[in-house]
Amino acid sequence: MADDTAGLMAKLQEMMRIWYVSARSYWGVFDETSDTATIIAEDGSTKQVPSWRGLINMLSAAVSTGTSQTITAEKTMTASLISSLPGGTWAWWSTVRSPALQLNCPDDSKSYLLWRASKPGRRHLAGVDVHSGGSDAGVVHVSLHMDGQVNTHLWRGGDYLAKGSISAGGIISAGAFTRASLPAASSYPGGIAFVTDAPGGATHAFSNGQQWRVYASPTAI
Repeated sequence: MADDTAGLMAKLQEMMRIWYVSARSYWGVFDETSDTATIIAEDGSTKQVPSWRGLINMLSAAVSTGTSQTITAEKTMTASLISSLPGGTWAWWSTVRSPALQLNCPDDSKSYLLWRASKPGRRHLAGVDVHSGGSDAGVVHVSLHMDGQVNTHLWRGGDYLAKGSISAGGIISAGAFTRASLPAASSYPGGIAFVTDAPGGATHAFSNGQQWRVYASPTAI
């Protein structure tokens, strides 16, 4: 039956008023048991209307509060959408915890737009895309597009790439490596790493695209 019988009846009363004024018709029978409703006009003719459940869907066009639904049309909201879900540990994010919002991404060859902020009819301000990385074992990409740019901020697995400047109000820590574990300099031109066993002691090094070079300075801080 209806999730909100009182609300449905209010809508039916409004339809009664409209039909009576426009067609001089009125509700004659509304049978909850058989899920039917009948309109009886002044001339005695009748009109069968959809079932109770079908009538609910047509009249309210609302999201049910007590059943699972597949919504196939846009819903425009003028108020906040608030979820109250149980919490859990960080590690449960991909197992037992339920999300307030889930976007299914079945095609490994495509990216999926999770959200977008727009000025309707003028321009799109920002949006977030998610891509599987090409397979079930691919490196997941999450991209924040902004102001007409693509991949303004890109998270690729554990890596982060930004198209603009990065400013920090605190300490920036570079990854620590031994000389043997440093990745190829050609893969990180301009990169900075902290080398724990550099000649002369632990220090920062930078990649010139061909080799890792030590930042040398005789001045102590």
